Amino acid sequence: MITQHISVKAAVSFRLQGQRPYQEDSRWPDTDTPPVDTRTFIVCDGVGGAAAGDVASATVCRSMAQFMKGVPETRPLTHIDIRRAVTRAYYDLEEAAGEGARQMATTLTLVHIHPGGVTAIHAGDSRIYLFRPGSGIIYRSNDHSLVNTMVHRGLITPENAEGHPQSNIITRSLSPAKDYDDRSPVTVREFSTPCRGDIILLCSDGVLECICDEELERIMLGKASLQDKCKRLKDICRVSHDNATAMIVEIEGPEEYVEEIEEDAEESGTRTKSISTSEGITTDIAPLHPRLSFIQRIKRIFRR
Repeated sequence: MITQHISVKAAVSFRLQGQRPYQEDSRWPDTDTPPVDTRTFIVCDGVGGAAAGDVASATVCRSMAQFMKGVPETRPLTHIDIRRAVTRAYYDLEEAAGEGARQMATTLTLVHIHPGGVTAIHAGDSRIYLFRPGSGIIYRSNDHSLVNTMVHRGLITPENAEGHPQSNIITRSLSPAKDYDDRSPVTVREFSTPCRGDIILLCSDGVLECICDEELERIMLGKASLQDKCKRLKDICRVSHDNATAMIVEIEGPEEYVEEIEEDAEESGTRTKSISTSEGITTDIAPLHPRLSFIQRIKRIFRR
């Protein structure tokens, strides 16, 4: 077994308003040049427009980032860490919606890098990719969307899904909830063997509107610098009808590549690959069941 020390070699980002009259995307760190000692990267895409999607994305992004700061650098995220982080995000969302905007919601993509590997968390149709030199797309998160569900059920083909009129309908997001059962879980993927040169991309669907997986792969695994790759992707996304945000992270880790690669058809509507059998497991994690104080219960009653 290889002793690994996974870290960030470089990270770059952009956030464009596109042709929208408002900006509902949020990111962490909120800079085009995240420092290399950053361990957590987040992209959220607010849903709802006038219904305060910008508030939802900013609230969840900030809440998750603050929680991750408290996780010790010497160990991976546990499932209980994730449940607590998501629970806190829901509480913060519900506080932010206290004076209205109960329809607001946000997608979530989060990548946390620790010495032993990478944890990827998502909800909605914002996406996480893992690219590997010589192998291509190792992982692509499975969109929580109506169209993607139709693809998996065989109702439409992946080709029909492109440009589908219902492509903007998502089946999972983080939004204020009156009851615990209304809180959506997040999907979690663990990678215990990332390698030197691996590139992780987190992006909102405004990016995906402008570029296909094949072109993304060519850019991310090309010979250009990370900054030039980011600039190329940003230039492509300038015509997006939606807000477009991307976070690109290059991994510093062991040089050895895992040779056992298997296709993971269930994870995506297109051909993707998972690093190994142990990392082919994707888990849905729900927030903790609320244990509310008497005062909190009274507040909830009046909110209804």
